[in-house]
Amino acid sequence: MKISEQKLRDVLEVLDQTGVLSNVILIGSWCLLFYEKVFEQFDSTIRTLDVDFYVPNVKSVREKKDTINCLKDINFDVIHDTLTSKTTFISPEGSFELEFLTKLNRGQLSCVKVGNTNIYAESLSYVEIFSSNYIEVNYYGLNVKVASPASYILQKLLINDKRKEDKREKDIESIRYLMQYIVASKKYMEELKNLFDSLPKKWKSKILDTCFRNDLILFR
Repeated sequence: MKISEQKLRDVLEVLDQTGVLSNVILIGSWCLLFYEKVFEQFDSTIRTLDVDFYVPNVKSVREKKDTINCLKDINFDVIHDTLTSKTTFISPEGSFELEFLTKLNRGQLSCVKVGNTNIYAESLSYVEIFSSNYIEVNYYGLNVKVASPASYILQKLLINDKRKEDKREKDIESIRYLMQYIVASKKYMEELKNLFDSLPKKWKSKILDTCFRNDLILFR
């Protein structure tokens, strides 16, 4: 196991012990690692050490142990943004960064307190696509909720124009690779079509525009 994967496993074990893991969904590029258990011969190449967890319902989270202190125990430093209150966890060498995200709220707060924890999740657009679109993967005995391949692709396409150029290119590259496996699977291709059809019209237009600009074909 690579050092970065061991670090991720350590984080997941802490969240499981504190009772937070069942309330969050792993999103972002680390999902590719878990797709190795979904698609035969899928080979993930993780180029980021940023780990993002989406919290569908911040009010429902009830930790059994202090999550912040438990992450400190595995050598994560905690940073609270003085302006937004956003909580970020960073490994001592600064290479591994952990954040919690949630959907936009009516009060338009940039960050929201996660349940009875002292963690503040950043509120962002388009992440609600993950709320009902995730898979559950057994990872070294841990039950981890991971963004479904369909929601991973569509959300990446939705946020592509907001990303830095190097990250935009990496995202498109990962989408191209993942699409090969989705196209080969009737089940996952159907899930992609159904999820796309369920999205708001503006979201669909944004997705198709990103596809056009990057010469991507979702549906043939």
